Amino acid sequence: MGDFDYQVNLTFIDPKLTGWSKPEALFAQIGIENVQIGIENVDFTGCPKLVSIAPFIFRKCHCMQSIKFSDSVTKICESAFHECNSLTSLVLPKRLSVVEKGGFAQMRKLRSVVFNGELTSLGERAFQFCPSLNKIDLSICNNS
Repeated sequence: MGDFDYQVNLTFIDPKLTGWSKPEALFAQIGIENVQIGIENVDFTGCPKLVSIAPFIFRKCHCMQSIKFSDSVTKICESAFHECNSLTSLVLPKRLSVVEKGGFAQMRKLRSVVFNGELTSLGERAFQFCPSLNKIDLSICNNS
């Protein structure tokens, strides 16, 4: 486990979710610190009030293998998924209009991204250092 006292692998599915805070903060509240969080799967499809993914929130979640977005998400904030190296593909929500700077940077295994509609702003270095990325599908954005 390296320099960590605990290693935790989690799957988050919470239909009542309206905001999101780092899981490490939850452990700190009960006195457990120095935790490595290994979030493997995230499913926000049952969270109709979730509109943005906070800056740096999933940064360096190297174990994350899949993420499903609610169609209510309109914004991916700065470096939200920076270095999520196990993700290989992304299908982004229909109402997503903004991807901020570095939103998906340094995702080493990311091969494909599909945008599904209302994209209006793609921040600088949004996909910087994604060496496996060979497909970004924006075709649906033209039809919105």
